[in-house]
Amino acid sequence: MLDGTRSWLALLALAAGLGLAAAPAAAGTYWQAALGSAAEAPLMRELAGGAIRGPAGWELWCAGHPEECQRGSPAIVTLTPETIARMDRVFHDVHARITPEEEPPGQDVWRIVEGHGYGDCEDYALTWREELVLAGLPRGALDIAVAETEQGEIHAVLAIHTDRGTIVFDNRHKTPKSWASLPYAWLALEPITASLTPWQTLPDHHRIGTTPTVTAEGQLRR
Repeated sequence: MLDGTRSWLALLALAAGLGLAAAPAAAGTYWQAALGSAAEAPLMRELAGGAIRGPAGWELWCAGHPEECQRGSPAIVTLTPETIARMDRVFHDVHARITPEEEPPGQDVWRIVEGHGYGDCEDYALTWREELVLAGLPRGALDIAVAETEQGEIHAVLAIHTDRGTIVFDNRHKTPKSWASLPYAWLALEPITASLTPWQTLPDHHRIGTTPTVTAEGQLRR
């Protein structure tokens, strides 16, 4: 049995030959970088702490789609060449069919984008999660996370907890990333129980007060 760095390098080598041939040619390289960084950091959910109210748009989404918000027990994705290939395919498929569109200031409408359409950060995150569940990944390993970007915007991403660390699907980036490699202040993680509320604080939650409001304009109110 290989361990540490050698084990995920071997996994990626297998993935390149068994499942990622249909993905971009650099797939092995960016997955290697993402998993290498993720393996050196704790799972994002291990840093979740106290309670915080979730984004207003999340509350409205859950009121109309409670089945989409109840994720049950936490789970971990066990990475195999096939799983990496499925994740890579979903990442690029959703990126290709959603066109970025800003919401008017003060609006925060969360939705899954069906087929080709328009959306902003949380719409990408919800759509990625929907497609990953359909591809066989456990719902309990897929969490929406809220961060502050380097431009001071509030931003939503999809956090995927794996046996090699937490990988982030982020519409601001063209490839999957380790959460620890992104220049973000991490604010909140969606509920880790079957309850719709409250969300869980992440280490930089003190920057936002009591509610991480996510909008396309997204400027942080200080």
